[in-house]
Amino acid sequence: MIEFVIDEENEELNQSYQMMILGIFGYREEEFKIYNLNDFKQDNCNSKIYILSNPNQNLQIAEQIRKSGDWHSQIIIVGTKYIKHNKLLILDWIDKNDTLKEKLKSAINTACQIISRKKTLSFMLNSEIYKIPFKDILYIEKVNNQNYCTIYTNDDTYIINNTIRSLEDKLSKCCFMKTHRSCIVNLNNIRSYNLTNNKITFDNQETDLISRDRRKLLKEHLISTKINK
Repeated sequence: MIEFVIDEENEELNQSYQMMILGIFGYREEEFKIYNLNDFKQDNCNSKIYILSNPNQNLQIAEQIRKSGDWHSQIIIVGTKYIKHNKLLILDWIDKNDTLKEKLKSAINTACQIISRKKTLSFMLNSEIYKIPFKDILYIEKVNNQNYCTIYTNDDTYIINNTIRSLEDKLSKCCFMKTHRSCIVNLNNIRSYNLTNNKITFDNQETDLISRDRRKLLKEHLISTKINK
């Protein structure tokens, strides 16, 4: 779960930011929540992306977040006048008057990737504990008629005693998408998606487990993140 926290007094811009987030996540509302800053209470460990657009308190809020010890959350500032800041404080500063939609969407996608980059999937296999970085996973398939799954990476495959649902709950919703009841793919590792034969291709693997109701969503997501050109 990713929590987006928005500080924007202009209702039209506030709604525009929310629509960008909805577009990126393909309306998978179970995978994220959106809050206005004034209504947000930081009382859990979910990953957070802040979009701060109040010129009077942007940097002060960013400083408060970092001083609280939170260096994992990503902070994006949107403004009309550039303010010199510590580059470690925020992810990006975006000019409201300069291709706002395109740059904010790019910044949100970058924030999602950073949040999940260092995360790993842990599991037991043959009495050993394995930890695979999210970025190394290509896709995961359920073994037919079994509560087992196969994890595919560029170098290895791992057959583990986990359900597809339990693995889905452990994965970052920004980077991974369930394309079929028996398949989860890493969106960042997709090299191409062929709409004619309905196949997803990775560096040295491919899968055609894409259900009819997920094809449009997959296409829209890949286009919006510029993976599929």
